[in-house]
Amino acid sequence: MLNFLLKILVYVLENLNKNRSLRQHLEAWVQAVKKIGKTGKRALKFRKIAQDEMEYCKTTVPCWIMPLYKVAETISPEQGIYDYVIIDEASQVGPDAIFLLYISKNIIIVGDDKQTSPEYLV
Repeated sequence: MLNFLLKILVYVLENLNKNRSLRQHLEAWVQAVKKIGKTGKRALKFRKIAQDEMEYCKTTVPCWIMPLYKVAETISPEQGIYDYVIIDEASQVGPDAIFLLYISKNIIIVGDDKQTSPEYLV
């Protein structure tokens, strides 16, 4: 597994070193995501910038790992744009995750049937 992850890292770094424009888009995406606030015009502005930059970046990195709300904030949903989406901690995901079925060609749901759902902890 470690060998596989190293190969992915080398692939990404080589692409970023070869393509300066790609690197700039990825850096702009990172900065926009950092600046998305909770609400208001500022959040909308940076969410739009993040979505625009993600259009350039999404094929650069073979695997994106982010919480559900970041996915919703930073992509422009299109049917089947991702080969796979993996939902971890499935017991903590609600109906708001239904859009993941739309954006992925395949979905893998991982959960622990012994884990208590957050709604029972209150």
